[in-house]
Amino acid sequence: MSDKQSLRRGVSRMQEEARRLQECHAYSCVCLICRYPTSREFNPKQSIHLADIFSVRTVRSVSAEGESMQLLLAGLFACGCVSLVDALPWPAAETYINPLAECSQSSDPGACRTTRDSWKTEYADAIAGKYQGQRNVAFCLSTGCDNAIQPDKILGCAWQIVIAKSGHLERDGTDAANLKHFCGSDYIDQARRQAADAQAKTMSMMIGK
Repeated sequence: MSDKQSLRRGVSRMQEEARRLQECHAYSCVCLICRYPTSREFNPKQSIHLADIFSVRTVRSVSAEGESMQLLLAGLFACGCVSLVDALPWPAAETYINPLAECSQSSDPGACRTTRDSWKTEYADAIAGKYQGQRNVAFCLSTGCDNAIQPDKILGCAWQIVIAKSGHLERDGTDAANLKHFCGSDYIDQARRQAADAQAKTMSMMIGK
């Protein structure tokens, strides 16, 4: 059996275990995947090409299945099963545009169009480490910004955590309030908050690169 076949076989078994553990929605369960004795031929510390195997982005998903894999990947990072060098690059800004709604259907069409027109610049600023870009991206991912952006509560919270830990001199009380609200238990559950924490750690290491 080739190394690639062995790797894929091992990852397939990891995915099977992930599906069996999904109902507990806790990182303690996800982390068990790293330690599970799948095969003597498979070493989870090996280089895993996530784009080829999972066919999902580490920080982007719109389907229920994609969100489950998003939680799994965040768990793999948190457990140390996958290193940062195996992560996919930042998704293109356009992938966050809401594919299910036209701005004409928004409660505020003008605001929706303005957000979409400026999104590429805001997103580029955010991943470059600029404060205002990060604030705007975090808010739109959490709320959808008048249907302009596909909401992603995990990623929105992750950006709020990045802002909180960034040391930006521009930070003010609204940032603390946003963190409390968009990462709070009334907005996302515990498992998704843990996923956001793990993603924020990875994103902080990627910002500016």
